[in-house]
Amino acid sequence: MMKHRKNHLLAGLAFVGASVIGLGIGEIIGEADTNQGNNPISKVATSGFDKKQVLEVANKPFFYNGIQIRSDKLRDSYGYNINDIRNTFKQAKNDGFTVINTQILWSDIQKDQVLNPTDVAYVKNGADATKNFDEKSTTFNLQNSDLSKSMVYLKYDLSKLAAGQAGHADGVKLRIYAKGTGNDSLNIYGLDKDDNWNKDISWNKSPLKDLGDQKPITVSPKYDPIKGENYYDFDVTDFVNRQNAGQVTLALQSQAGTGFDIGGGAKIGNMSHLDQPLNEIPQLSVSSKNNYDYSYLDQIIKAARDADIKLEVLWFGSDTTKLVTEHRIPFYVQHDYKPALNKDGSIQSFSRAEANSGMGQYHFAMDKNDPGLQQQEGTVVANLFKHIAENNQQNGSTDTVIGAQMPNEPSIAMSYAQPSVDARKTHANMTESEFKTWTLWNYTNNLDAQVKNSPYPVWTRVNNAAGDGGDALVAYNENQRKTKTTNLDFVGLDSYQTNTQGMFDYGHKGTYAQGDNFPAIMEDGMGANSWSWANGNYSPLDAGLRTITTLAGGATRNYYDFKSGDGFDLYDSENADGSFKPHEYNGGAAINSVRDVNHFLNKIGHDLATKQADGAGGKQLLFFNPVPAPGYDFHQNKQLGKTDVTYKTDTNKSMGVAIQRDADDIVLGSTLDSNATFTLKNFGKPTAITFGQYESPQSDKWETTSGKVDYQTNKDGSITVTVPKYAVVNVSKAAQAGGDTGGSTGSGTTTGTSSSSSSSSTAGSSSSSSSSSSSTGTTDTNQPSTGSTTGDSGLASTSVKKVKPFKVMAKKAIYRYSKVNFSTKNRIKYYPQKSRTKAPVFTVVGTAKSSSGVDRYQLKGGSYITANSAYVTKLYLQTNHKRLKMINPKGAWEHSNTKFTSKNAIKKVKKNTILKARKLVKRGSTTRYQLTNGHYITGSKQFVQVIK
Repeated sequence: MMKHRKNHLLAGLAFVGASVIGLGIGEIIGEADTNQGNNPISKVATSGFDKKQVLEVANKPFFYNGIQIRSDKLRDSYGYNINDIRNTFKQAKNDGFTVINTQILWSDIQKDQVLNPTDVAYVKNGADATKNFDEKSTTFNLQNSDLSKSMVYLKYDLSKLAAGQAGHADGVKLRIYAKGTGNDSLNIYGLDKDDNWNKDISWNKSPLKDLGDQKPITVSPKYDPIKGENYYDFDVTDFVNRQNAGQVTLALQSQAGTGFDIGGGAKIGNMSHLDQPLNEIPQLSVSSKNNYDYSYLDQIIKAARDADIKLEVLWFGSDTTKLVTEHRIPFYVQHDYKPALNKDGSIQSFSRAEANSGMGQYHFAMDKNDPGLQQQEGTVVANLFKHIAENNQQNGSTDTVIGAQMPNEPSIAMSYAQPSVDARKTHANMTESEFKTWTLWNYTNNLDAQVKNSPYPVWTRVNNAAGDGGDALVAYNENQRKTKTTNLDFVGLDSYQTNTQGMFDYGHKGTYAQGDNFPAIMEDGMGANSWSWANGNYSPLDAGLRTITTLAGGATRNYYDFKSGDGFDLYDSENADGSFKPHEYNGGAAINSVRDVNHFLNKIGHDLATKQADGAGGKQLLFFNPVPAPGYDFHQNKQLGKTDVTYKTDTNKSMGVAIQRDADDIVLGSTLDSNATFTLKNFGKPTAITFGQYESPQSDKWETTSGKVDYQTNKDGSITVTVPKYAVVNVSKAAQAGGDTGGSTGSGTTTGTSSSSSSSSTAGSSSSSSSSSSSTGTTDTNQPSTGSTTGDSGLASTSVKKVKPFKVMAKKAIYRYSKVNFSTKNRIKYYPQKSRTKAPVFTVVGTAKSSSGVDRYQLKGGSYITANSAYVTKLYLQTNHKRLKMINPKGAWEHSNTKFTSKNAIKKVKKNTILKARKLVKRGSTTRYQLTNGHYITGSKQFVQVIK
């Protein structure tokens, strides 16, 4: 057995995203319009809104708040299966993200077919010339000296290939695992005529014991000798194709005067956590241009669709993070490509990774001006998006995929193969720098053309690492947009900067804010494992707050990433129940910050998507303290139309938002402070002050939510409203239902007192009017509109009986309503009837009766559903039962105590298992059953069913 180096699996991996190309090296000049496309699924709109550029999906504004999930690393480096990846998508949705961007490798949809040998034989001369060796040996030693010679024979059955591949492969490689001590070389011979041998042969009975003048079909290249311990690839395409549908015999021998070990017939066991552990078996990989397999892509799209979250495809093709790896492309691409060579015959920009690298062993650069490469990759991208269109139509036209990144942090440095040498001559009027920029744009634009001209056109983007020449690319693309055309919608930056001011400036100053380029920070993380925490460059709170800073400056932020080992992880490993452990640094403070900010921003998503932030010149969307001031006491005044708005906080880094939602309504929101205040002057007389939010991040329908808003009216007519942590308040002067236009009636009931003393200057209240009389009050917004008014401020409501929260599930199709008196006008959402294990679940926080006395449940958030037992039932069983049956397809875990954690999970119970119960145990609003074995199982009706 060879000894394998134990370098950390993810050490030195670069940040990654995607790439994509087209069908020629000339500039494409046509009628394509990046803001329209071909009946686009998504696009960048540059008119019709207050904001300069608005992302649209299905012709509606879309609030973008994304996270990259490295599905490729989760699968290839951590051994995640598709169900594990599905759980990451669900977690991202629960954390409040609206978009996931994830990798699709070229090799994901054009897989090489891998064959293991049907026979393996190791033979030696001399004293062992008649000996048969165990073909299951892990290691074979190859020698080629006067004293000792040895060879390995490999036989492969081509009949196992997919129809049409045998004899017509577009690329075939042999991969061996070898360990040399110096610059050793391997000769590979092909046996054309006699395949009539098996594993039992000896040297004396071997077909090629006397090679004579026979020449090897391939040898180790000088730039890639066998040294160290790693995988080594050999192109055997021509020889294998000559064998047609028969068998192939390859014979391996070290070159004269050299010797080394190669892997034989067993897998290495020390990497068993990988989906594809290190394998010492010599394998034949057969590659075809016409071989497409969309099964993995379809599973990724389904995972996003089921999680109800949008998806961007990050294409990993011929350039991902400035290079190509053999792991990410089918072998035929390498077979067809003629690389740029150095004077000594070595390949330009060639390097190797460790054998256990999740990015593959061979790293090199390809010439972006190569027309054959562009033709190959462009064809694949076109077919990819054609398939996405078909998938979308077959699955209810959910428009789950909304964007394409092509490529990811591509190289603007050149590898000068012959195509670029030729292209350079035709662009002799350009400087070297200009030619590089043109090459990068042309490569990207050609790929994006395949997306735009497909049946499923979406917005297209490319991201740049700082210092990689993105400045020039943005300028070139904007010039093309003005003078000709471009298929590249926008160029973004992977910033990873500690400078908060730089995050704020990004959206309205400099490179990425020029022209009609949509300013987006496409990768930005928090350095959870890096020196940055220790040196005080980040606080865990910054993980989420940096999103607000970016929005305040007029840009969009995409978080890198969910989990990858690159040092920016929000999560560590997966729990037994499919949930994820927050990253250990500061007890998960980073993901808590991100989650809180996301849910806060989703409440005002429509305005964030359509209104220009004041940092970028907007007038209707104001941010307070977006670049956090030092210290704890902060106040700032800004103008919102005719209204003066003052934000005051005594909490370090707390940020405020004020929005002119419409002519009569101002929305106020705050982050970290539990009692921040906004003072509105010259607003007019309010008719309602209520908690609220948009129905969803992508909805323009405003809904009032439950809770009591504390406010204060000052002598000068201003209003001071207290806004709790991550809350959103709507202050309205519109006429309320059931009242006149004078503001004397509203949708809630106000209770208040008047005072002639000065207004309070304690935290949570304003000191803007001293020695003035004031009135204070509390607005109860739990109730629907009744048209009744009490109190002295004209704000109204009714009562709901609060209960300890519990969960119910729907038994039949139901609606959720905004008011206790149900009508078609106040329906919020329809929930179709589903199977028991998938039925909608709601959290009940109160009970109420309609005006006709019908029982209702009030839900968390303030909406209502029926309390009729024919339609809803408590989620958890409430009485003792002796026998239960597991009904959930996913099964459930037995635990050692009633507090379910991954640490006390004992064993997984599969569907249809019969469980014997001892007693029912209540835990909070849930129930558990103690089984006769002493373990505990959930009492959820979506998991267990009572049987007699």
